[in-house]
Amino acid sequence: GTKSLLPWLAALVVDTSSHALIQRDHKSERPYNPQEKQELRRRYANLIVYLLRSPVYEKTTGPRIHKILHYLSEHLPLAHYVVQPLSKYLPAWQRVYFYTWSD
Repeated sequence: GTKSLLPWLAALVVDTSSHALIQRDHKSERPYNPQEKQELRRRYANLIVYLLRSPVYEKTTGPRIHKILHYLSEHLPLAHYVVQPLSKYLPAWQRVYFYTWSD
């Protein structure tokens, strides 16, 4: 179901092993061209997106992000004008863009 960690872990393992294979094989070959460098940067950024996907977001990442946003809102002048709407919008954004098709 949508709360299972197994599909999330399987996708993460495949992506990280792909990165490891690319790094291992590339050390003996030619330098990357600009398009390859851009693709690798995009793929590394996608690894960070795993933290915003369910169920990890609900269990670990979400509460920590909200705690940081709450702290910033209380301790930085005028930050609450940006942080409060962001913290209200973040759960909806996460549901829309990072839902799973496992239903």
